[in-house]
Amino acid sequence: MNFDEFIYPKGDPDAVSINKKDVDLLHPERYINDTIIDFYILYLKNKIQEKEKARFHFFNSFFFRKLVDMDKISPKVCDGKSAFLRVRKWTRKVKLFEKDYIFIPVNFNLHWSLIVICHPGEVVNTIDEELDKSLKMPCILHMDSVMGCHNNLKDIVQSYLWEEWKERNKDTCGEDLSSRFLNMPFFPIAVPQQKNSYDCGIFLLHYLELFLAEAPFNFNPLKLNLDWFPPEEAYHKRTLIRELIFELVKNHASHEAASTMVFNEHFEQEATTPYCHQEIKISPQTSCSSHDSNDLEMPNIMFLDNKNWYQGTPSLQFYQDSNVVDDKAIDDDVQIIDNLKVERPAKKMRL
Repeated sequence: MNFDEFIYPKGDPDAVSINKKDVDLLHPERYINDTIIDFYILYLKNKIQEKEKARFHFFNSFFFRKLVDMDKISPKVCDGKSAFLRVRKWTRKVKLFEKDYIFIPVNFNLHWSLIVICHPGEVVNTIDEELDKSLKMPCILHMDSVMGCHNNLKDIVQSYLWEEWKERNKDTCGEDLSSRFLNMPFFPIAVPQQKNSYDCGIFLLHYLELFLAEAPFNFNPLKLNLDWFPPEEAYHKRTLIRELIFELVKNHASHEAASTMVFNEHFEQEATTPYCHQEIKISPQTSCSSHDSNDLEMPNIMFLDNKNWYQGTPSLQFYQDSNVVDDKAIDDDVQIIDNLKVERPAKKMRL
């Protein structure tokens, strides 16, 4: 299937743009990129039942790079305070410590792995002696399909969480609590391993999908092991994701065609419907005047924006918009609109 660009999910501010070159990376023996990673994470997120979505938070593939500022330094020399300040604006509206699970795709040294932060809010509610018995065990899981490739993640994630907590709970930041966050259990899980040098991204997505399918309210991380699934199961994911994208593109094209047909039919119908011109004078704080004539009701004209004539599941888009809107200009426009008092004619129109 040929296509220039596909936006998923349509209309979402965090949506990703997928092109043919991205999809070609799903062929065997190729290293998938961040676009495919972000697309499938968004797809999995949108499959979650609405009442369950508040339990999870998904960071995109750029979050970790921004967190550790990988263009300048490596994770092992990154401190939590600096890391927190770099992503502060990304997380300030997210109630991280109310989530059951937080997912962070990690990419550095040309390798993908997955961080899962479990029950971070329970750090302050669980004492050390009860940690192993807790039904909601606060911990950090690291799933790596080539174990040992991504070391030095423990300290950066623990210290980052501590900085996030301090920012949100300035009255409860004692040394005891600091120690709990900075010693939050970190488990490099012995999960199924890839048998080549290019399937790490595919394994990351398979880890995430199975985890979501099995993540109950009370989760024991020790359930995950090398027998979690056969590695061959992950290899098939390339084909499944490629077919999924083609299906979504096909459905989107059908919706676009249907919406264009609806628009054209409605336009033709309205073009043949008689209507009378209504002269309206509008001024601030005054009502409108109109000239009455014979009895004829104004038609109910619908205006359609073909670009927005789409019904689908809301989702996520990384906009790189260079246009900056002047907030004062918006306020001025709103004030002008508020001062306009429009009164519809009470009588039917007369010709």
